[in-house]
Amino acid sequence: MACDTAPTMIEICPDIHLKCIDPARNKKRYYSLSLQANLFGEISLIRHWGRLGSKRGQSKTDFYPDGREAQTAMQALIRQKQRKGYQPQRL
Repeated sequence: MACDTAPTMIEICPDIHLKCIDPARNKKRYYSLSLQANLFGEISLIRHWGRLGSKRGQSKTDFYPDGREAQTAMQALIRQKQRKGYQPQRL
């Protein structure tokens, strides 16, 4: 699910979009992750999440000194969300 590119090619890594829908629990959520290089030579892991259909949501940005650490953190978050019922979403 996460990108398979080398850490130096972080800009090629696609955004990851997950969603979790459970009508019995009235649960309709999305979670997206992306990796981007910033102006300070770090890699930013940007996360957005919220309720599907809502215009409001939340976001958080974490900074990593290199692409390898950022990819490891991204993969850990994807595994964590999949354990909670989130599935990949095709755009």
